Amino acid sequence: MKKIIRLSFFTIILIACMLILCSCRSDPKSEQEVLDYAQRKYGSCTLVESDTSDKDKTVITVRDDSYGFTYNVTSSVNDINIDGSVFGKVEDTYDSYIPSFRDFIAEDAKNDFDYIRSNFKIKTELNDTTLRSLMYIYIDDSDIKNAREITRRAASIFSHYDKKNVFSLYDVTSFDNNEQLLGKCSVTKGEWMDYEAIMDDRIIQWAKSRKSSCTYLRKEKHKFSETGLSPGDVMKFYYETDINCPQDPDDEITLYYFKSDGKEFYVADFMYTVTDSYYSNYDEVFG
Repeated sequence: MKKIIRLSFFTIILIACMLILCSCRSDPKSEQEVLDYAQRKYGSCTLVESDTSDKDKTVITVRDDSYGFTYNVTSSVNDINIDGSVFGKVEDTYDSYIPSFRDFIAEDAKNDFDYIRSNFKIKTELNDTTLRSLMYIYIDDSDIKNAREITRRAASIFSHYDKKNVFSLYDVTSFDNNEQLLGKCSVTKGEWMDYEAIMDDRIIQWAKSRKSSCTYLRKEKHKFSETGLSPGDVMKFYYETDINCPQDPDDEITLYYFKSDGKEFYVADFMYTVTDSYYSNYDEVFG
């Protein structure tokens, strides 16, 4: 007869932590290892300077051999904290290639961007690239009808430089004078998505993350008062101006309907404070 071994929850967690620690590196990469990382990820580059004065960090500056701009690559080790206790260290390597390349293009192609600015009433901003957008364009009301053309022109400039396809997940994003989202254009594919298409895609992807087998059915416009919620139930965003934040009873909301396992559920286009996520009856239907 086979003996059944029963492990306590604490023991399982402890073993899992030990396995994690065994697979984690507790010291930063060497200068050569960081340089190798940069060359593998972005192609040929030349070491400009290196800083290893911090025992927990290696920082190098390299020059991209194709275009000549410089960027930093960092290897650092950080504590693994679990419930306030430290269980060793883990190494992380990161770089500034994307924003550095973007800034280089903005300067090198200044005349091209100036040409767009001279033909349309717009302002441009080089924003935080962690938001997956290389440039924000603010378009005057008189030129909103040209939002697609303006955004595509700017995206095509970045695409022209991007021989290594590093901008495949990035867009150029347009807003009106009130900072309301108009749309975005993929740098690599040149595909334009207006506000409605962006929201549709976000909601559908969220629904599928909860129920991968669900099928999108339709969307309906409703008044906020029909939800029975109060303004305090809606998450407010001061920088994400593309997210609906209904506050008045007559404010319009959109409900997206899905079906899975013979059951129908909806997802709203605003965020709910109770769940820190889109307002939905998903848990009621499948809970």
